[in-house]
Amino acid sequence: MMRTVLATSVVATFAQDVFLAKTDVSLRQVCKDRTMPSTDALQELCNLLFKNVEENTISWTPPFAPPATFQDHIAYDLVTSWKLGADAAQLNATYEMHKSLEMLQERIPSTGAITEANWQEHVGENPNIPDALYSDYLEYYRAQIEAKGASVTLLDHLPTLADGTFGKLWHGQQMLGWGYGETRDEEMMAQGLAWMSTAFQPPAPLAEQGSRQDLMQTFKTISADGRLPVFQGDATILYGVFLGDLIANHSSVMMEYDLDVSDSVSVKDSLALTQNMEAACFQLFASYNFSSFVHIHMISSVRAVANLVKNVDAPTRATLLRREWQGLMYNYAIQSRPAPTVPEVSGDVRSWDELLSGSFAQPDYHMRELLLYAREGLSGLSENFLRFAADRGLAYISEAGYNAWNF
Repeated sequence: MMRTVLATSVVATFAQDVFLAKTDVSLRQVCKDRTMPSTDALQELCNLLFKNVEENTISWTPPFAPPATFQDHIAYDLVTSWKLGADAAQLNATYEMHKSLEMLQERIPSTGAITEANWQEHVGENPNIPDALYSDYLEYYRAQIEAKGASVTLLDHLPTLADGTFGKLWHGQQMLGWGYGETRDEEMMAQGLAWMSTAFQPPAPLAEQGSRQDLMQTFKTISADGRLPVFQGDATILYGVFLGDLIANHSSVMMEYDLDVSDSVSVKDSLALTQNMEAACFQLFASYNFSSFVHIHMISSVRAVANLVKNVDAPTRATLLRREWQGLMYNYAIQSRPAPTVPEVSGDVRSWDELLSGSFAQPDYHMRELLLYAREGLSGLSENFLRFAADRGLAYISEAGYNAWNF
């Protein structure tokens, strides 16, 4: 039943190129009532994005997997599905699907602990359990936006947070850069800044001067670096162990692969770098048999940075770019750096309409993100290759099943 609801009428909507039409819509201007359901897709998006954060915590530790945490992916999937043309019923179906699949936990109420006087003091206080202060930061940022406006709030706070975007596999950065970056919804700014504040966690110091600017070439170089470890075991379970080893024992080697970017970098040059990063991450996804959710997170996080660099000053742009690049390197090293071999486009490849229908007909939210990024084509890669990547990704997850991506 869920798949039927999700698939209904999407192809027809997709054919109207709704992604491009929706890019400049601001939820801040059109959200009439966040607390009431609606049959209008845009109003229902407003309702569900607010409902999610009022009902659910954004990150929680399951009793069977400490110290790992689960993350609430509802906001990403809602925004992505909306951009892909989902109507109100489909957005509701998406929300209910996440409730049934993700073991969501209730939001911890705010105690008013975060104020203008102490907000910096508590940033990253407990990055492994970010929900502990999340609601307190959320109320703080809502008040800041109400008092000072969105632009000032972002400029006042993001410079402090930009170093820690790596935390919880970029989920906070994605909430801000994707949730707010794609909707211009001030509520999503508050949610994103709150998540970035609580999950703040730089992996290691950066080099004083970076030396790299081409990500795919850097992947190839680091792949051959015998000074770095080849980890044994399941990286999904042992992620913290592998990351800890890299930080403690190999961070000086990792510094050799840091991004070379000026503190005065322009928006134009920043977007050229994010395009280079997104293209390399798509190619890495293809190299790993179109099966790694980490590579999809890499693409997502780059897209978030591409949105954020348009809204901040040059030094903050540079920090966001450096830390994004560093996070990509560390995750690649956690995967033990297998040499990227990008396959040629081959075999029958479904049309965009067929891929959209197939993406909505299965529950995995990462697949819808991948499809949207491929279809929008901001990586600069050929349309044939991007459609091929989306096609093979859909084939993999449709056969393997929900949440069956490899690390």
